[in-house]
Amino acid sequence: MKTYARNILLVLVAIVLAACAELNRYEIQRSVEGNQLSSSFPELKVKVDQELSYLGSSEISGKDTPVHPNERDLMDSTSSYLFGNLDPAGILQKGILIRLTVVRGDPGKARDGMSAGKAKAPLDSGAVKILDDVYDFLLFTSTALLFEEERILFKGSTAPCYLVKLLEKKAGLGNKSHVQIYYFENASSECSNSACDACLQGSGDESRRKQVLGGFDGRSYQAISFMESKKIFDATSKYVKPKDSKKEPADVIPPVTETMGHPESIENRLKVLKDLLDKNLITRDDYEKKKAAILEGL
Repeated sequence: MKTYARNILLVLVAIVLAACAELNRYEIQRSVEGNQLSSSFPELKVKVDQELSYLGSSEISGKDTPVHPNERDLMDSTSSYLFGNLDPAGILQKGILIRLTVVRGDPGKARDGMSAGKAKAPLDSGAVKILDDVYDFLLFTSTALLFEEERILFKGSTAPCYLVKLLEKKAGLGNKSHVQIYYFENASSECSNSACDACLQGSGDESRRKQVLGGFDGRSYQAISFMESKKIFDATSKYVKPKDSKKEPADVIPPVTETMGHPESIENRLKVLKDLLDKNLITRDDYEKKKAAILEGL
């Protein structure tokens, strides 16, 4: 009886260990190396411009409190990755902020992505295809872009007003998880004569507004590159840098040529050919043709 119970226990232990090993396969893997961020879920692989320094990462606790007991199975996990430049005064001038949010629970209950300083009046919005994903984009100004957990990643302060471009896609079961990528620049000088949330809204010099937004949009494409994590590759997006155009050296296949005959061997072949003619084994026409072919090898 004891042996039977022990065998049952060993089988149960083996099942538990196998289950743990299987779960480990689905653990989220993330890393930042050389300004390149890779995430297994939500799936993302991007490279940030080396001009922006990696300032660190943080975990942000869920900001939404469940309003119903059945929603308590929801588990929010948001990781932030911040890249940026600080001026001599310690003010964060520009940067890239990447938030990866994983939400588990009932896929029928929609969840919004976490956002600090939500846009009250967007300057522009739409959708853009990057590789094989479609991202929603939003262009806006913000006075409070970072959460407290993100602000402590650097010794300095934030600017009073930022011009921001947000790229966002949903992922996972029920599209509940999120990828949010913010490119931002200090817009305090441009917005010094108006409130930040009303800045660049269209009143005033329209040509200047287009110039500012156009330059900002162009720099956003240079700040981050999306890299293929699958074999599907679509270089139509401005966020996808073209691959190195240097061509690999072509395989050089030496031409196949007949070995040139040695003068002595050619002479012997001509003697053999003449001997065949003298013995009437070949015609004069055959002799002349073969002779010409042998002499072409000289």
